Amino acid sequence: MSSQHLRTTFNSKEDYTTILDSLKQEFEQRWQAQEPSPYTNLESYVQRAVLGNGSFGTVLLVREKKGKNYYAAKMMNKEDLVRLKQVNHVHNEKTVLNSVRFPFLVHLIDATKDFDYLYLVLPFINGGELFTYHRNFSPMHQECGSLMRSSPASMGSRCC
Repeated sequence: MSSQHLRTTFNSKEDYTTILDSLKQEFEQRWQAQEPSPYTNLESYVQRAVLGNGSFGTVLLVREKKGKNYYAAKMMNKEDLVRLKQVNHVHNEKTVLNSVRFPFLVHLIDATKDFDYLYLVLPFINGGELFTYHRNFSPMHQECGSLMRSSPASMGSRCC
């Protein structure tokens, strides 16, 4: 009787569709609600270290002044972005990072700017980049590749 009751109260297709519709609506609301970043630079954070340098800027390890959470702050020089014609690319990156909320995907925590730089504050995920793992351990073992496809969060503990 209880299994029959479960079948009548739970319709996986309907529930799945309802959840997806809700998540899609939340995503679209965040996508449409984009606002300019405030001119506050990183005054809410304490800079702790440089995590790396890339083509368009530097990634800093920062800690909240009012909390104990650590983040990665992507610092990009505005002049370089204009010169390299990356303004639209960075705007799209900010919009996507601000709109997406999904386990295993990085999302935007904060965005700010000052006269010279744009800052995108993201969750700090210790362990490096997927590109580095791929470059250092290629060709990748089949088990590792399968695990990465199924569970990016546990990748480092089981392979490579």
